[in-house]
Amino acid sequence: MDWVSDLMLQNPNRWNRDIIYLIFVKEEADQIVSILIPTTNQPNKVVWFKENSGIYSVKSGYKLLLDLSNVNVNEKKLFKQIWSLMCPSKIHILMWKFVKNFIPIYQNLHFRRLITDNKCLRCRLVCESSTHAIQDYLIVAEVWSKLNVQCQIQ
Repeated sequence: MDWVSDLMLQNPNRWNRDIIYLIFVKEEADQIVSILIPTTNQPNKVVWFKENSGIYSVKSGYKLLLDLSNVNVNEKKLFKQIWSLMCPSKIHILMWKFVKNFIPIYQNLHFRRLITDNKCLRCRLVCESSTHAIQDYLIVAEVWSKLNVQCQIQ
């Protein structure tokens, strides 16, 4: 058997129950024969089940990914806030990467054993974490100050 159609009989379209119960264990065979088959022949088409239109969208793919991953409620709220901001997509993506810890800062590179030292190359005082890279590092703090922006990351 190479195709699902090999498990079907035609005129009218129906499952070939004898073959199905011969090939599959009873529980699987029961599930297969419970699937309704259209009575008329129709061309095959790809349908994305997460959209009413049946057409895939990045948004529905992202929602499915969130549903399948073990993302907690607070993270979902944060992601929703990030993606609803009125800013360029590259800013959304950068913020998402920071939240998911996908930024190639020294702390992450060290954790993945790609480098041996996790110290910030600029100040050489502390581990280069996300917080250090965008908040604590002295020069970055000066930039925030000149922009009159209070940057506090917990």
